[in-house]
Amino acid sequence: MKFDRRIEILERISIKPNLDPVLDLELTNWFKAHPDYQPGAQPENNNGVVMPEHLSFAFQHRIAHVLGQKNHPVNLCGLVKFWEIIYP
Repeated sequence: MKFDRRIEILERISIKPNLDPVLDLELTNWFKAHPDYQPGAQPENNNGVVMPEHLSFAFQHRIAHVLGQKNHPVNLCGLVKFWEIIYP
């Protein structure tokens, strides 16, 4: 196998993080239990609600996974679809 091809395969594996389905489901359920939660806002702006640390890491992985698919929004409609994927 050519060296360039091996590098391409390794980059594809390492750049796109795998989502743990159980943790991803727990994150989705947490968002459903806290519908007014705003990611990135301070706790005082979220009525004192703080996302657990392990779910915060899962949320970061979800965003990285979606961005790794190279489906970046190019218009407002695409941005809405992107937001619905990362924040159900």
